Amino acid sequence: FSVIAGIMHLQALTFMQQKDKAVLSEEDFNWLSFVCDLWGCNVDVMFAELTTTTQSIRGDAFTVQHTVAQASDIRDAVSKALYQRTFQHIVDRLNQMLDREHETAPHAW
Repeated sequence: FSVIAGIMHLQALTFMQQKDKAVLSEEDFNWLSFVCDLWGCNVDVMFAELTTTTQSIRGDAFTVQHTVAQASDIRDAVSKALYQRTFQHIVDRLNQMLDREHETAPHAW
């Protein structure tokens, strides 16, 4: 349930434009911290993943700040991927349980 709760809270985050980069208000950063607590990850790393991209060109690393639209797209992509994998896990688990049904004697239910 923590994955689904985290997805719901992650989708509530609203990025704001500050100069040329996406930022979170203090309240939204606290919500991101709550999401990271649910998922067991570091809030600073998650914030950096949502708002920046690091590229390596000829051995030099460059960090590029994302716009609000880009950060929102990444937030949505993370949510979609986690939801898809969670749903697939549930479907796979149900299929495993149903596959065992024919192996179980009728009176064992």
